[in-house]
Amino acid sequence: MAQDDFSKERTYRTTEPFDPEDPPRFGQLIETAKDAIASEIRRFLSYQPDDIRAKIGEFPTIEKFAHGGVGSTSQSMETVMNLIQSYGDTPDKFPMIAITSASMREKPLGLGDVFVVDGQRAPGLVASNEGPYDLTDGWELRIKTWPLGTESDPVESTIVLADIFFSDMSKATPQEVIQAVNAQMLYSHAAEFGGGSFKISAGGPAAHGTRNGIEVIGGTPDCLLALGFSVGEIDLYTSHIIGNASPVKRYGVAADMTINIDVVSDSLNTRTALADLVYDFFAFYMARNFFQILGRSYQNHDQNPPEWYHLILERKFAWAGEYATPRQGGDQQAQVYSIRGSVPLIAADYIDREVKRGAATFIVSTDVIMTDDHTLPTGDYFGSNYLKID
Repeated sequence: MAQDDFSKERTYRTTEPFDPEDPPRFGQLIETAKDAIASEIRRFLSYQPDDIRAKIGEFPTIEKFAHGGVGSTSQSMETVMNLIQSYGDTPDKFPMIAITSASMREKPLGLGDVFVVDGQRAPGLVASNEGPYDLTDGWELRIKTWPLGTESDPVESTIVLADIFFSDMSKATPQEVIQAVNAQMLYSHAAEFGGGSFKISAGGPAAHGTRNGIEVIGGTPDCLLALGFSVGEIDLYTSHIIGNASPVKRYGVAADMTINIDVVSDSLNTRTALADLVYDFFAFYMARNFFQILGRSYQNHDQNPPEWYHLILERKFAWAGEYATPRQGGDQQAQVYSIRGSVPLIAADYIDREVKRGAATFIVSTDVIMTDDHTLPTGDYFGSNYLKID
């Protein structure tokens, strides 16, 4: 099992589907929320700090159930227990974390439309090698970007891989390289890509990502070789006018939602310990993700089908009543112990539609530099120009 001391820097991480054969689809908010939470709980419990193994003794079963009952009443809970126990092999699956039901209310993202924003993916370069990396203190990577637009002068930046950013430079992780890049760069930023690598994209604290570009212009040769970059690699926004990274219009749906989670066991002590761990997951562990759960498309734009869902935990997790239900087919004294928790959250899901080209088609541009014949006057709306799609 994976090891984790929970001391790593907080970062946005994407979530693998609970069932790889059934990835989330756009608009399936309830199914997506259940799937993502189940996947993250599984990842949390797959770590092996001593306190988890000492408390529960064995890895719990994590299941999703399509149950319509919502609430913490004893009648609703009894219905859930009957549902769980109706599976013939259920006794072999205790202890269990069952994600059983959800309630939701539409949350409009705007007035009169489901349109969210116009946009275009920022140019970026992916390290062709996956970590860990064998690096040396003082190695450099030099890149060039165009913070004021590709018609303006570029800016050259140098990334120094200093040992201060790494616990062991001979086994540097992609996350540590990302930390080193983002600690130094104003005009670009790095993020995880595909789980084992990373990507450096145009745009940062002092620059927009659109109407920009990024190019590798030099650095320590061994550094370029170790990471998987080469001098001359370049990506410009103009190369994305047609294709996977072309300008898009983003649409979305959202909802206020409450997910119910039932912790079930035939041992009262195990159920209590597991309930504490589930609470710790929502109250403490998810701080590493800023209490948010993201689809894989945020770090892998080539993900198919796209996964642009975004779950924001409201940090109001609550346990309701504890219940004991007679165990079906067993001794009359045998009980199944359960407790129900509720997870309030905001769920949003987005879909991108490629902009149709034509003489009168425009998308919003974040660049306010008037440098060519393809921009319209800013008028009264300073800060929002429009680019004409030829």
